[in-house]
Amino acid sequence: MSDYIESLPGAGTPRWWYHKPIKWPVSQAFVAKHHRHSEPLKRHRFSIGMYDASTKDIDLIGVVTVDNCSSAWSKHYDHAEIRRLCVLPDNPNLASKLLRLATDACVAMGMQKIVSYTRLHESGSTQKAVGYFCDQRDEERDTFRWIYTPDSGKHREYREQKARAKTKRLLKKEVV
Repeated sequence: MSDYIESLPGAGTPRWWYHKPIKWPVSQAFVAKHHRHSEPLKRHRFSIGMYDASTKDIDLIGVVTVDNCSSAWSKHYDHAEIRRLCVLPDNPNLASKLLRLATDACVAMGMQKIVSYTRLHESGSTQKAVGYFCDQRDEERDTFRWIYTPDSGKHREYREQKARAKTKRLLKKEVV
């Protein structure tokens, strides 16, 4: 049966992917095995897994984990943080798709601000593709802070232009 699936046009592409909520131990086992630089988390609000149905075993190919903010914003219950985003290589746009799913879920739950962090050497293209803007560059911690706020409609275009300009400015700074 798997030979038949693999012979179909588009096998192994996003058309064969599906997502579903996954339990904390499953998501953190995936992070422990595949994440480049971060350790598994001790808790989470929720995790979403992406599966590839074009393989015989229907493999888990990516995970995103959302939790309360770990920064000074931790006291805000309407804020969430994308704590881990881990995908297997050679899956184009998978990280953006998982981040979009997690962001949409947070917005649906009433979150007013969603935060994500990347390392300074990472481009942040996944965050930019989903609509996050770079809020802060922290040389000491070697991170960019990315923020997503749901559209309120009022002054949206002005805010987006300002956020794009700030993102460009922060990304162009050279690391000393």
